[in-house]
Amino acid sequence: MNPFFEYLLKSTISLSLLYLLFKVFMQNDKTLLLNRFLLLGILFVSAVIPLLNFQFFQPEVPVIQVERFREFVSVPLFDAEEIPVTEPSVSQPVKNEINYWMLIYGGAVLILVIRLLVSVGRVLQLIQKAEKQKLKHIVLAVVKEMIQPFTFLNHVVLSEKDLNENKKIIVAHEQAHIKQLHAIDMAVCEVFTLLHFFNPLMWLLRRDLKLNHEYLADQAVLNKGIDAQIYQLLVLQKAVGERRFALANNFSQKPILKRIKMMKKKKNRWNGLKLMLFVPFTTALLMSFSKTAEITSPKVNLIEQNVAPKQIVQEQNEKAGFIIEIKRDGNYIDNKMISLEEVVRRAKSWQKTGREDILLIKDESISFKRVDEIREALQKANVYHVNQRTVNSDEIIYPAGDVTKLAEFSQGKFEEWMREQLKPYLEGIPKDQEYNVFFGFIIDKNGKVSEGHVINGNNPEINEAYNKVLNKIPDWIPAKKGNSTVSVYHTIMDGRKNYSTVIK
Repeated sequence: MNPFFEYLLKSTISLSLLYLLFKVFMQNDKTLLLNRFLLLGILFVSAVIPLLNFQFFQPEVPVIQVERFREFVSVPLFDAEEIPVTEPSVSQPVKNEINYWMLIYGGAVLILVIRLLVSVGRVLQLIQKAEKQKLKHIVLAVVKEMIQPFTFLNHVVLSEKDLNENKKIIVAHEQAHIKQLHAIDMAVCEVFTLLHFFNPLMWLLRRDLKLNHEYLADQAVLNKGIDAQIYQLLVLQKAVGERRFALANNFSQKPILKRIKMMKKKKNRWNGLKLMLFVPFTTALLMSFSKTAEITSPKVNLIEQNVAPKQIVQEQNEKAGFIIEIKRDGNYIDNKMISLEEVVRRAKSWQKTGREDILLIKDESISFKRVDEIREALQKANVYHVNQRTVNSDEIIYPAGDVTKLAEFSQGKFEEWMREQLKPYLEGIPKDQEYNVFFGFIIDKNGKVSEGHVINGNNPEINEAYNKVLNKIPDWIPAKKGNSTVSVYHTIMDGRKNYSTVIK
């Protein structure tokens, strides 16, 4: 599943369940301020819970060790005339597939945004042509036509008739909205409504939050000593009117009967204890979305698990895209240990969305063979653009095929240098013995070579000879990506059918 839609699904489940709990236990209680922040808290919790990676259960997980033959993008070591070399494969860019669900979702959000902006424009236009009167910390915007009084930011918009007949009550009500910062609540709620427009419970929550604002404003008016019967009669008189703007608080919000009943209701000091019901509910949601390790197969070879993995600091690499952490006890994505097959599946899903960069982060003490294993599995699945770095370094290492200019050997031809270096080690090898060796090494942005090692080969003695030579490769002219020098990972396939063509 697309990562965004996976997040949206978890957020929707959290929001829906917590809101239903509110509807059952809290909606009709006269805990007005508590209910206001409880509704906002439901929005906040539903947004945060899917992002948390608490690991409530952490079983010991075996990891499969797999021997595979590596066939990465390679550069021939020796001239074609001298030695047959396996034809290198060339990385092809992944074909980007259109995510129609994302297009539909984005289109719907765009329509709602346009609708919201049009509403804002109408309100601003109405305020602009209104007569302004300064009143303490608010501005009265008086219009000639008959409208329902409402607030927008620090403006109270009302008709001349209401200004002359009901100024004290209406201003007290609208002033309560402004003083209690209800506009901020509605702005937050509108953002969530845009993201969760498909969820009818989100629209009901939005309605209840606006109604709660009216309860709070009504209570503020009554606390100023205004006669309750006169105020309730005015609310009834204003019950029919145009709803102008989503972020505005109208003086008359339906349902009117609920507002009048709430004005008459007495507080119950024990109602607040119902809030404790949300604690186990929220904990259950956290556990449902928690990250637990997966066991993929009972027949495995165990990798050392008694050493605690290092903490990976990756804040500066979030922009790198899809991150795979290679720790001593296994491979991780989003702090969750998963199998190699799952790594490949999720990497393919990532690139299907049109995003390419993948970053491997490995612990310093881990053998480079672990990186080779993941790179080979991804390459076989046609997943490319795989960068890497170590835990304690911010230096990104690119595949040789992903740079603008390849690194160049500083001492002539690399194949000739390798030929001379290998001679003393291979003199005892029969000339008719065939072999193949696949090796790799890193050339940093300063041209220094490190991590030289045989990835795969069919002769242990020859593999050892190559490893000795790879550990003393001299400097290169570094590769470039754009105008900057960068570190690269070179992989090369070597082999022979006639040893005499190599050693003369």
